[in-house]
Amino acid sequence: MKPSSSPIYLGWQYAPAIPDPGPPPARTPAGQTPNLDQGWIDAQRVIYRRTGRPVRIGGAACAVTAGAFALAWFTGLASTVLAGTGTAAAVACGTGMARSVVRGRRRLGAAITAERGRIVTARSAESTRLALDHREHASDYRAWRRRRVIFERQPSWFAVPLPAGIDRLDVAGGTLAGWSALLTTIAATHLSLGGEVTVVDLTEGVVAADLIHLAHESGLRPLVWVLPADLPRLDLGLGFDVPALADVLALAASAGPEPAKAG
Repeated sequence: MKPSSSPIYLGWQYAPAIPDPGPPPARTPAGQTPNLDQGWIDAQRVIYRRTGRPVRIGGAACAVTAGAFALAWFTGLASTVLAGTGTAAAVACGTGMARSVVRGRRRLGAAITAERGRIVTARSAESTRLALDHREHASDYRAWRRRRVIFERQPSWFAVPLPAGIDRLDVAGGTLAGWSALLTTIAATHLSLGGEVTVVDLTEGVVAADLIHLAHESGLRPLVWVLPADLPRLDLGLGFDVPALADVLALAASAGPEPAKAG
């Protein structure tokens, strides 16, 4: 290649300045919403019936006793004083037991009502927490989206130039495909900047074919000379100074086959 003021780029490297923000923030899952357990209510009612059974039986016995005293007074088996006293005592006892039954029923109702209130409060707290989590998630997602857009829009691939002070690159070994790729990568930069590139292909492998195709696709018309037919038109040394031309000729001479040794 002819010397140029533009740097020689060997390829591209992926080096974004802003790191990948990663996956979007996950939404906080909704907690389990408490519900009034019908089984719990049934269990409370069973407990109420079992604990209140003696009181109800006692109340029924008092009612039967009061009825027996009244019947005895009506049939004349008991005096008025005895029947009245027994009936009053049975009614008083039965009233106390009835009140105990009523208090037990009220306690059962109050327990169920308190459980309903607790569930309503828990639902309200869960709804408030979930709404707060959704707002925080929406804010985090918007912030993540902004970082993602900035990350995707930033330049991520950067040209890799030769170190400062070096304007020559010698490549040893490799394959025709690798040489063609390297040649196309380096020369494309010079062509895109309006520079000129001269390729001397001594491989007989047409390593500049991809570069020629790229030049045609870019609207350029490269000069292609095939030796020895185009030897009279060859002006390889045009534009080279003496040291550069000497280097090209020396490299071309060293690339030839070694002379056979005399036996």
